[in-house]
Parts: sequence; C-alpha cells; structure tokens
Amino acid sequence: MKILKLSKKAYKQYTTSVKGNETTDMDQASRKLTRNIQIVKEKVERHKWMKEKLIHESMFGTTYFYGNLHIKVWNGKVIGVKNFQGEQEFEFFVPRRRYEQLSKQLRIEGYEKKFGRKKNNRKFA
Repeated sequence: MKILKLSKKAYKQYTTSVKGNETTDMDQASRKLTRNIQIVKEKVERHKWMKEKLIHESMFGTTYFYGNLHIKVWNGKVIGVKNFQGEQEFEFFVPRRRYEQLSKQLRIEGYEKKFGRKKNNRKFA
C-alpha cells in the first residue's frame, strides 16, 4: 500500500488538533492518515450507500470523513486535516481487526497502547 505524502500545513493541523498526536513525527502522521483513509475506502466498498456520507469529491481534491476527522487529499498528498468537535451526523465504527492489521502493515508505532484491549470500546465494532 502506498503511503500518502503529507503537506507541512496538514501535518501541523494534525498534530495540533488530534488528541495524543502532539509529538507524532511527520512519517508516522502520514502512515496514520493513510490507514484512516484506507478504512474509509473499505467501508464505502462494503456499504455503497455510505459513500455520500464518507467521501466528498471536488475539483479541489477528495475529502474523507473518518468520524469527526476530515482528511483532504489532492494528487496523492494530504493537504488538509480538520478535527471537528461535537456530535457526528452518524456513529462511525472502526473495525478493530482491520485497524490493527493496517497499523501493523504500515508500521504504525504505539497503536496498541492507545486503544488497549477494552471489550466495550464503542469506537470499535
């Protein structure tokens, strides 16, 4: 899987707006965002009706909606990251096994510590 490039602006947006990623280096941030986008793409592949809720395409790039995190990609490069606070339009569940597989495949450091092995974690299905 090809790891997306990350603009300096998007990197700064990511580290300042996503909790727990203040000290994440650019390489790891790029890997994490690549994983998140892949999860969105796979979710849309399985559930076609979700496309209009999770992916917005325009002439200025494609925006992927990973829960409250909006990731804008243009020409293979993440150019913007916005983390919205508050309620989501609908609950976004992350498939735990796939999240872990992609994290291992992309060599993302510390992913297992962040979420642990809680059985009742609502962010995972």
